Amino acid sequence: MNNSIDIEFDDNNVSGEPVTPRAVNNEPRDVFDDSLFTPPHDHQVGSFQPTPNGTKYWVPKVINKPVEGQVFDTLELALNAYKDYAREGGFEVRKGGQKYTKDSKDEPNNKYFYCARQGFKPPPKAGNQKTDSPQPTNPLGVTKVIKRRRRASCRCGCGAQLRLKKQPDGKYRVSKFFEKHNHSLVYEDDVKYLRASRRLTFSKQQLLNQLSNVNIGPVRSWKVLKEMIEPEVFDEHWNKIMTDFELTEHKWLQDMFELRLNWIPAYFRHEPMSGLMRTTSRSESENHFFGQLFNPHLSLIEFLSHFDTAMDSQRFKYGKNTHDSKYTTPDFKTHLQVEKEAAELYTHTVFYDVQDEIFESLFHCGSLSVLEDDESLTYMIRDLEADYTTIHGVSVEAKYEVKYVPASCDIKCSCLKYECYGLLCRHIFYVLRLSKVFHFPRKYLQRRWSKYALPNKIVTRPMDVASLSNPVECVNGVLREIYGTVEDSVTRLVTDIQKLHIYKDDLGTLLEQVKIDIPNAPEMSKKELYAAALGVKEPETVNIVAPECRNKGSVSLKRHQTQAEVAMIQSNKPPRLCNYCDTYGYHDSRNCPKKKADLDGQTA
Repeated sequence: MNNSIDIEFDDNNVSGEPVTPRAVNNEPRDVFDDSLFTPPHDHQVGSFQPTPNGTKYWVPKVINKPVEGQVFDTLELALNAYKDYAREGGFEVRKGGQKYTKDSKDEPNNKYFYCARQGFKPPPKAGNQKTDSPQPTNPLGVTKVIKRRRRASCRCGCGAQLRLKKQPDGKYRVSKFFEKHNHSLVYEDDVKYLRASRRLTFSKQQLLNQLSNVNIGPVRSWKVLKEMIEPEVFDEHWNKIMTDFELTEHKWLQDMFELRLNWIPAYFRHEPMSGLMRTTSRSESENHFFGQLFNPHLSLIEFLSHFDTAMDSQRFKYGKNTHDSKYTTPDFKTHLQVEKEAAELYTHTVFYDVQDEIFESLFHCGSLSVLEDDESLTYMIRDLEADYTTIHGVSVEAKYEVKYVPASCDIKCSCLKYECYGLLCRHIFYVLRLSKVFHFPRKYLQRRWSKYALPNKIVTRPMDVASLSNPVECVNGVLREIYGTVEDSVTRLVTDIQKLHIYKDDLGTLLEQVKIDIPNAPEMSKKELYAAALGVKEPETVNIVAPECRNKGSVSLKRHQTQAEVAMIQSNKPPRLCNYCDTYGYHDSRNCPKKKADLDGQTA
């Protein structure tokens, strides 16, 4: 499959649909890489702007594609053909509407199939809020907040479609085929993340059912939320705890309080902490990661196999998150342009944090005063949600100073959230809105949080198994093809038991022929098995050997001897002079019986 794409600009037809492709004169076009259309590195960033008198669109570069006039026997065959074209082209198919005639209501006279990104996500129904909403307080005084599920949408108004019309003989003819998309197509490596790829074969379904019967289910993870406080608030609460529990003289707690500049986040918020992790968190994450798949009884081969499985799982999660960030659009809480641009720039996980700050800037921030000089504006912002109780017995309001320079679009807040985490705070978004800055300031977008932190993948064709030079890789490739063929055959024949028996008999015939050609299967030694499992070749000569000496404290490799055997061995040894008792025997000064008796007498 080749997912290289064509990008064209239609200057003559901007509002209407481009010309429908025909079965003839379908000449190839120039190919451009999708990385050419990453957001520009300018000062002001906005959503995509169309080119003057033109429209940008993508055309899948697929050889076998539907054409006008093509006839299908049934709608199912037409849908499968369009799905095969979509799978190779890098998009998904969604069933559209149909039209019936007055005479027949069984089969539609017209049927439509669309790109899955056709249309737009419908607005929420009346009474359904997009944000988390608290329920009324119950008699016990507890307020429950309903968490809304964050579901990103892939709809972007794409017009690619396939239209079919029923013929008098009952077959369906392609009446219109529109192949141009207004969105980028999915890379070949990301096709597995599409909804159309979420199909399990019959054997995999059976395996999951067996695992479910033995109570092996999904693993749930929990997130820990941490709240930042001011240094004065920490000092106040620390002193209160020390006084209430009479710990003012505790030496260790006093030392920890003196070192608070090194371990309390409130004291080093000016330091960039966006990529750092606490040592305890790192240790716990590593223990959890290795503890799921490893145990101390694994051999080296098993350890490497389990390690590869764990790494593949992490790569799959990373790829799935990257795919969702690129090809879906999250729900918006506001009508602000800055929120839409943030969704185009940040990954979904980071965008949800930025979205909360933008939303809170509308309802929990207010300007107390503004000081203007020649170059900058200084705002005093009050954060209603972050109001504190008392510090040293005095009620304190949460106030933050935001300095904004309109000429260079430089802005800084005293909460130092951007300096610490690399994300703009709600106070900055509030000031930008007051200053009529409606676009996201690109200079404050850190590349590590964006969708473009890594370069785009280079789309390549899969290698032919026969062209592999490594014999181990060649054998593994052939085995994967055999397993895939058998698995796909079983999935298709599982509903027809008669054909399934015929398929089993054919496999048995092939096995009998293999037994005739090769009567005895070649046996592999343990070293050959290890070499085949690791994908390496055993060297003819071994230059590195294990040392003959034993490590200190290692287990003895000799058999345990009885007391009689020890006595016989001792009797064959010549007596030696003891430096403590000055007599000849089979002991020395370390285990002399007289020395032990003297020590026992002194102790008594």
